[in-house]
Amino acid sequence: FPTRRSSDLLWFYQGLEKMHHITIYSLLSRIIFVVLVLLFIHQQTDSIYFLFFLGLGNIIAGITSIIWAIRKYKIAFYLPRKKQILYEFSQGWQVTLSNISINTFLYSGIFILRIFSNDRVVGYYSIAERIYFAARQVLAVFSVVIYPRICQLTVEGKDASVKFFKQVYIPFLVATIAGCIIMFLFANPIVALFIHEEKSLTVLLLQLFSFIPFVVCLNIPAYQLLLAMNKQKA
Repeated sequence: FPTRRSSDLLWFYQGLEKMHHITIYSLLSRIIFVVLVLLFIHQQTDSIYFLFFLGLGNIIAGITSIIWAIRKYKIAFYLPRKKQILYEFSQGWQVTLSNISINTFLYSGIFILRIFSNDRVVGYYSIAERIYFAARQVLAVFSVVIYPRICQLTVEGKDASVKFFKQVYIPFLVATIAGCIIMFLFANPIVALFIHEEKSLTVLLLQLFSFIPFVVCLNIPAYQLLLAMNKQKA
């Protein structure tokens, strides 16, 4: 990333991703995973292969995408020096720590719940949580897609970034609020797609989860701008 220092800010120029290629290889990894599961997992004892197939799909898709990128863009492998690696660690530890804390918060619920309850309650909770995670992925996709554009706009100045957020982020926020309301109101039929009996607890949990995407969405502008302006510590 070429850089230019302006007062105390370090501006980053970042190229736009080829989103259609990313989509193709992401979809490929999921297809490989699903095919392997359907072919080899037929009974409860086969569940030990689940994570292996999940990782194998990602590895195959990743290697395929690297080979394609090398052939298309004539990319050569570059082995960074030890000093460069240490520099990246020193510059990025705040973001790494932030991501670790977020993921710990997201995925520790089942572990903590299991300590104080039984498998049945954990199962009901897991269903609601997975539905919520699926809805939350929409925010993740939006965040990834707009980030390169935010990096470009920070070079142009504050007004350009504000205008972009007004045109793109505000409508997305409104759509997120609408989606949260729909999830809350239709929690019962949504849960019914996965379980048919004793679903009242899962419905309640999904309703509690339903407004978290709105709260997460409020974080996107600040997070994107801070990263784009090289303020990882903040």
